[in-house]
This record gives sequence, C-alpha cells and structure tokens, in this order.
Amino acid sequence: MNEKTSGIRPGMTTEQFRAFGARHLPGLLGVEIVSVSEGSVESRLEVRQDVMAPNGYLHAATVIALADTLCAYGTGETRPPDSRSFTACAPNSRSVSS
Repeated sequence: MNEKTSGIRPGMTTEQFRAFGARHLPGLLGVEIVSVSEGSVESRLEVRQDVMAPNGYLHAATVIALADTLCAYGTGETRPPDSRSFTACAPNSRSVSS
C-alpha cells in the first residue's frame, strides 16, 4: 500500500484533512480546508505577497498546487473504502497575455 496516499480515506473529518496537509505543501501555502463532503471540497487561501508572482498576480504554481490539493482530497473522499490507493489530477496551466 502506498503510505503517502493511504492517509486520505473516505469519512475523514474536515479537521483530519487540515492536519493531513499541515506539514506539507498545502500547509506551507496556507490552504485552509473549510469542508469536505462527497462531491465537494471547499477551501480558502489567503492571497499574500509570498504566493504572488513578481508581476503582482497570483503565481500559477499557487493555483496549480491549490487545484491539485483539492482534487486529491476530493478523490480520496469519494474512493471505494476497499481501494488501496488513488491518483489525483494532472493539471495543466496556460499563460494568457492581456
């Protein structure tokens, strides 16, 4: 069994999801899990200078990390209880000029 993904399992409380990511990238970025239920993951992220790009916009890596975290948590919440592991999303990002 994959030790890293086996920590997310159906039925975890919001507090357990918060603790799960606290000492990893979600915690470093300040991702706050508000609620997790079947079909929904709600979070908050304070927009601070250290998650911004030098041009003053939210850094794409911040957006991708947030999206990947929430997809993983949502996938973990809805996977069959007898499954051994899961794979989250493979996000892509495109830069758009304005």
